[in-house]
Amino acid sequence: MNENERTMLRGIAQKYHFQAAAWDEVISKGESVTFEPGRILFDEGEFNPYLYLLISGHIDLAMKVTGRGSVRILTLGAGDLVAWSSVLGSGVMTCRATCTTECIVLRWHHEHLEAICKHHSDFGYRWMAFIAKALARRLTATRLQLLDLFASHTGGRG
Repeated sequence: MNENERTMLRGIAQKYHFQAAAWDEVISKGESVTFEPGRILFDEGEFNPYLYLLISGHIDLAMKVTGRGSVRILTLGAGDLVAWSSVLGSGVMTCRATCTTECIVLRWHHEHLEAICKHHSDFGYRWMAFIAKALARRLTATRLQLLDLFASHTGGRG
């Protein structure tokens, strides 16, 4: 990991007030993986046990839309979480995630994160707030995309 990537991780820890010991444990338990452009991390409807933190690169999220095929709903960048459904739900993905550039991620199996959160309850609370904020950003982006799709489908805006 280069200095920019370490700085980004420290920034996340500071922004969300993660305890240093717990954050260091989370980072050390993460597996650093590099994916090439075009790599599909997971597809809509698939089971995925991993949560990813995008360290560098860009990932497009796309959903299947009847009559339109696969529609990009959001592009994620450094510092964004990918596949939070693995931690919050059944692990069944709600969209497709495709690397549009070379991507470096830290990934964790959801069971490892759950164990850390149980051991460090204050961190667990703050980690869930981090995920909730990512979810809220994703919901807003999806709403805007749906409004745009609806306007395009009806032939106008407004």
